[in-house]
Amino acid sequence: MINKEVRALLPVWTVCATSILASRWQVGPLRSLGLPAYFIATAALGAWSVGHEHVYGTLPSLLTLPVARRRLWLIKLAVLASMLAPLAILARYCVPLDRGDQDFGVALFVLSAAAGLCLAPWLTMLARTPLGGAVFSFGAVGGAMALGEWIGVLRYGFTREVDAFRISFMWWAVGALCLVGATMGWRTFARLEARDGSQDVQLPFARPRLNAPSTVTRRHPLVCLITKELRLQQLAIVVAILWVLAYVFSEAAGLRVGSQGGPDSISVLTVFYTLVLPVVIGSLACAEERHFGTLESQLLLPIRSATQWVVKSATALSLALALAVLVPFALARVFGDRLAFAAPRDRLEPTAIFFVLALTTISLYVSTLARSGLRALIGSVGAVLAFGVFARELDPWLNRKDFLVVREVAHGYAPRGLFVTGVQLMGWLFYGFFMLTLALAFPHFRYVARRPALVAAHVAILALYVVAYDVMMHVISGLRFH
Repeated sequence: MINKEVRALLPVWTVCATSILASRWQVGPLRSLGLPAYFIATAALGAWSVGHEHVYGTLPSLLTLPVARRRLWLIKLAVLASMLAPLAILARYCVPLDRGDQDFGVALFVLSAAAGLCLAPWLTMLARTPLGGAVFSFGAVGGAMALGEWIGVLRYGFTREVDAFRISFMWWAVGALCLVGATMGWRTFARLEARDGSQDVQLPFARPRLNAPSTVTRRHPLVCLITKELRLQQLAIVVAILWVLAYVFSEAAGLRVGSQGGPDSISVLTVFYTLVLPVVIGSLACAEERHFGTLESQLLLPIRSATQWVVKSATALSLALALAVLVPFALARVFGDRLAFAAPRDRLEPTAIFFVLALTTISLYVSTLARSGLRALIGSVGAVLAFGVFARELDPWLNRKDFLVVREVAHGYAPRGLFVTGVQLMGWLFYGFFMLTLALAFPHFRYVARRPALVAAHVAILALYVVAYDVMMHVISGLRFH
């Protein structure tokens, strides 16, 4: 049992520890993403301790072992604690904290690990999917931080006492949640049953009918496909609804100012929401369908697999754009707020749209390779960070003197009437990146076998495209300056 749990958690732990170490080594943009990576890591480890039984279909055999369930549960928690403890120590000494996070001190690392140990397994058993358990556990810690700030502002106003209060409130709130999670986690595991089929987070209006309708309604196949894709994204829709409720409540209560003039908790959560939700949507698109065991039967439908892939990709991209960009922008306009990705005149920034679509596209590709939504989420975060570091490291090379000569030559041969703005070029190049990534992901969606050599070739092609993108942007910038 111990060896099985270690083998299941070790790959996830290795990826998480590598991300934390990268922030210590100041690798590109990972320096500022060390703390979010740690929060995601603790939630993912806690969710995966129970979630891998659902993903690999070993839950029925686990529950039928001639071993007391109390012993099984204690073994899972012991292995999980042995993974979380070194991760928390590693993050404590490797993750750089900004001025606002330093006020929380050790509470950020201890309480996040405690939530991953006590709260995430219970939420995973309730959601019956590791991705749902990780997302809700991550949201519980973030919600405790935001709630502590709201109550502190109501009691003490915008004074220094708010910082001390929200730290104390976070200890008590997350501690109480962990106590409830530990108690209910054991009760849930003691009564856990392996049901036929997989049931994840479901909205009330999207639950399947128990009785077949008396009459058959003819519907267009594309409408049925879109409806099916939206059912897969119920977890993302629930997360969006919770964020909207938190945002509206904070605006109605007038608590959108930081205690020391800095960003408030809901603004920080909005940034996380905008960055994480597109990755969650892309991760759910294919991986969860493969986890449910319905992907192969979907490919046997009398609809071309290319049509199914286009519908799946278009639905995921549209939903990510609507929930991660349009909804926050609309709420900001209604309440007169200013978002980080808004233009100076309160217009929607095109780079924000490109960035959200890029996150969703990369996670869609990774989702075609993964067997569960959580593994797709972790792989997507790693892929996005890897491409970000690669693109960032290209800038010093493109600013060398030998490449400046290339820009001068391009300027000499360019037509006099040529004028291309940076936003226009960025839009066309990002559009090409989206189309190329989706085209490369289609074979993984269509066929069950996933060859590592083919994946390596696709990564090389996308890396060459990123190089070509940076080269063209530098050349165009040189033409504009001349």
